[in-house]
Amino acid sequence: MEASRKVAKAINAGEVSFDENIARVSIVGSGMKSHQGIAAKMFETLAKNKVNIDMISTSEISISCIIGAHHVDKAAQALHKAFNLG
Repeated sequence: MEASRKVAKAINAGEVSFDENIARVSIVGSGMKSHQGIAAKMFETLAKNKVNIDMISTSEISISCIIGAHHVDKAAQALHKAFNLG
């Protein structure tokens, strides 16, 4: 945080903040790009389980969501079930 605050000050950026109570859940697979609806299914599954998404990151092979750390177990279990991962 100290380094980030120094850089922010040097470039006249706004406030630097952090949150230690977050987690990342991801779905990963080589077929992501060719299978439509994967992201929608992930987002719907989290929404149905009342897991709020704070941030989303995607690549050709993965979709990651930043969520509250207290929801990580519920989110992982719901996603495993939704994608039939056992």
